[in-house]
Amino acid sequence: MKIYIRKNFDNEIANHNFYAAYDGFKQMGFEINYFKDIAELSDSKQEDIVVSYVDDVRKVLFKHNLITPEIDYPEELKGYLGRNENFI
Repeated sequence: MKIYIRKNFDNEIANHNFYAAYDGFKQMGFEINYFKDIAELSDSKQEDIVVSYVDDVRKVLFKHNLITPEIDYPEELKGYLGRNENFI
């Protein structure tokens, strides 16, 4: 199993959450690989872990015939999301 972690345009790990994942996987001794574009992962296997944005992860899962449901929130929480539905 390999770990793939997204880097930004400046060649740094894309955000602090990705760095936290990197740090944990490194401490556990996993093989860590970096990418800037999800298309670079054409040879990834289903058991590999991709640390990236939601759309990237969903693309990799789809490549392995794993279909994820749309992300949605319960109606009871929509008032707390800080979103104005007039702009949707």
